[in-house]
Amino acid sequence: MMLEAATELVTERGHTVVRDTDVDDAYGRARHKSRIGNVQSLPYHQQVRYALLERLIEDAQKIHQQRPILQETLATATQPRCEA
Repeated sequence: MMLEAATELVTERGHTVVRDTDVDDAYGRARHKSRIGNVQSLPYHQQVRYALLERLIEDAQKIHQQRPILQETLATATQPRCEA
């Protein structure tokens, strides 16, 4: 799986030989392909659960990245207004 991912990277990058960086970068791609294969071997209802869990994790990460913006918005929204 690792060599397959490395050769894909070599082709995409237009290299004529496999470089150390290609092998290093291939690790994540190989893990992703392995994970996909593992999920596809699960029964359908387990695949649905996995997809839902992935979606929840992605959404949680987006919310976490926006946390400072949300905190600032909340802080300004809850400050008492001064009337002149």
